[in-house]
Amino acid sequence: MLYGPPGSGKTSFTEAIAGQCRLNLCYLNLSGNNIDDDGLNRLLGSTPSRSIILLEDIDSIFVKRQ
Repeated sequence: MLYGPPGSGKTSFTEAIAGQCRLNLCYLNLSGNNIDDDGLNRLLGSTPSRSIILLEDIDSIFVKRQ
């Protein structure tokens, strides 16, 4: 898990690792309110093998969570 302020190079670092290792890079932005558990499972299940799944704004899923 990479953590830091916007613009600190987290995504660029991940892109570089994926390129060096010849892996697919799949971006999944979780900041929208339009994804549920089933949708997330479908998306994760449909990713190609040998992939890095980059979960953007993962902290947003914990806002107002009970």
